[in-house]
Amino acid sequence: MAATVIVALDSNLRLSRCLFFSSVTWFHKDKELRDSEIFKIGRSVPQATLTIKNIALTRGGEYTVAATNHYGSKSATCKVQVLGMF
Repeated sequence: MAATVIVALDSNLRLSRCLFFSSVTWFHKDKELRDSEIFKIGRSVPQATLTIKNIALTRGGEYTVAATNHYGSKSATCKVQVLGMF
């Protein structure tokens, strides 16, 4: 079962995972993420990080980090719930 993170609208969120793998890819709702103004992808052994800036309601959902090396592959998923103004 994936962990759930609750975050306020327009805040920043940083997800990280300790991984000893050579290749790391982040996904949001099964779509591969690229480094951009909104998504900042970082890597410093053994930490893989994804920072989401000014989180919007549309940024909620499942985030998955997938890692591979010559021994195999692993992945981890986290559910992000964005709380808006009521």
